[in-house]
Amino acid sequence: MTTLATLARRRWAPFALAIIVALPSLPAGFMIDDWFQRMVLRGEHPRGGPLDLFTFADGDPAHMEPFIRNGPFPWFTLPSVKLRFFRPLSSLLVAADFHLFGDQAWLAHLHSIAWYLALIAVVGALYRRLLGNVAWLALLIFALDDSHAMPVDWLANRNALVASTFAWAGLWAHLRWREDGWAPGRVLSVLGFGVGLFAGEVTIAASAYLLAYELVGRRDAPRLRVLAMVPTLLALVGFVALYRSMNAGAYGSATYVDPSNDPDTFLIGAPTRFLALFGGWWFGPLQEVWMFAPPLRKVLIATGALSLLAAPFVWRWSTCDPQQRDPLSWLALGSIGALLPGLATFPSARLLTAPSLGLCALVAVMAHAAWSHRARFVGKAALAYLILNFAIQPLITWVTMPLGLRAMAELTREGTVDKPQPPLTGRVVILSAGDFMPCFYGVPVLAEAHRPMPKSWLPLSLAPHAHRVTRTASDRFELEVVGGAMLTTVFEQNVRNDAHPLPAGSRVDLEDLDIEVLADDEGKPTRLGVHLKRGEAEFQWVVWDGWQFQPSGLPAVGQTLELPRAPLAIEVLTKAW
Repeated sequence: MTTLATLARRRWAPFALAIIVALPSLPAGFMIDDWFQRMVLRGEHPRGGPLDLFTFADGDPAHMEPFIRNGPFPWFTLPSVKLRFFRPLSSLLVAADFHLFGDQAWLAHLHSIAWYLALIAVVGALYRRLLGNVAWLALLIFALDDSHAMPVDWLANRNALVASTFAWAGLWAHLRWREDGWAPGRVLSVLGFGVGLFAGEVTIAASAYLLAYELVGRRDAPRLRVLAMVPTLLALVGFVALYRSMNAGAYGSATYVDPSNDPDTFLIGAPTRFLALFGGWWFGPLQEVWMFAPPLRKVLIATGALSLLAAPFVWRWSTCDPQQRDPLSWLALGSIGALLPGLATFPSARLLTAPSLGLCALVAVMAHAAWSHRARFVGKAALAYLILNFAIQPLITWVTMPLGLRAMAELTREGTVDKPQPPLTGRVVILSAGDFMPCFYGVPVLAEAHRPMPKSWLPLSLAPHAHRVTRTASDRFELEVVGGAMLTTVFEQNVRNDAHPLPAGSRVDLEDLDIEVLADDEGKPTRLGVHLKRGEAEFQWVVWDGWQFQPSGLPAVGQTLELPRAPLAIEVLTKAW
């Protein structure tokens, strides 16, 4: 018989587990977009503010061109590229961290952990209402789920935790209104989703559960179900209208696709991205190979296809309890719906925060069924799979991810701030890099270290290949990608998609250089001609060698300089470990 003391311990266990897995994030520090946001808050960037920290490019060529002509955006950036996300509440929370905690990143990470505990509390209330005797297990699985690691570890991704917390508090209020007749629930539901929308677009994905509940989780008249959905739908429509009026969204990027502006591109890429996300959930954190190991994308897509084929059989085997089948039906439908907004960007485990509400419930029911059949081979095999994929592997991810993120950030900082001699203060020209972090974030890293800013910051190539520099005249040289092309990686395509190619003959004039594309591979540059507008000595020529920015210089006229392929940060850290 379960005692009250045992029940109390069970109630606290998911919170204790969440704290344990989140604690390694405390020393993770600032990284990537955090550097940029802090630069804005210090007043060292001309655009943005405390309520607008997620605007990286606003789509106005007049605003973008100075950042292309002098850096730090690379020369191939589309002047009209737009990467603007309207998240005023999350921006305000980042600004609060900045003003309250200063450079003490661990306090900001403690703030993120507090939001994770709030999310656990809200999800626990939902699970106890819906899942009966497996609610506690489902919440443990949710607390341990490694798709939450990035939102906890990375301060700029905290918006996913904040948005989900408010959205699912709204879902809980909606259920109380619909099932218990609790009148305040109707207003609180809309309020929860409304506040969540101002925290992040994840709320749109999270709202899929409310729609799924009304579609398949209710048995009353269709008219009543439609009327129950109307307030939330109006909130979503109103937010989308506000989003558009604020000029938020994406344009010109292959990494972020706005379905309303570019539906064809979204629909073409959606099936493979869906399979990649779905397959990665059931077979560990494989989604990250999309970014770091493109040759393995087909394997990731295949895991998604296999998971979909197996889903009906697993559902029939796991959902034996009729009382659980109804809530699981709409939770499963909601999790599929919650996957769809994430298809607007490249597959990553962090996109599974909203789908995890339903998927963790399904895993808990699978675990309960496997335990019930543990005497049989199928039960033993299912238990082994579930323990490996939803217990051991997540623990490894929670421990290693903040270490890896901090190591990558430290590698970028040391290689940009501490090691380069002379310091990077002149007209910096990066001949080749292959790693996006030092190129895209070198200037914010220097600003974070309170170092003098370079006069200009001009990355020429981020292609992860060897390069060849050929001097053709005293004021001209050619830069060739050996065995590859530019604009092929996720981060290069973040600022220019395939709809805006750069074929041979394309020209881009910078403040200090003129660049002409001399050769291309289907619109992706393979060889550049560079004309110097200043003397060679006025530039600081560097390459990123995988560890730091190294001085390079140009070859003599008529001579060639071979630049070897620089290892990516993940390769450097793997070798170091």
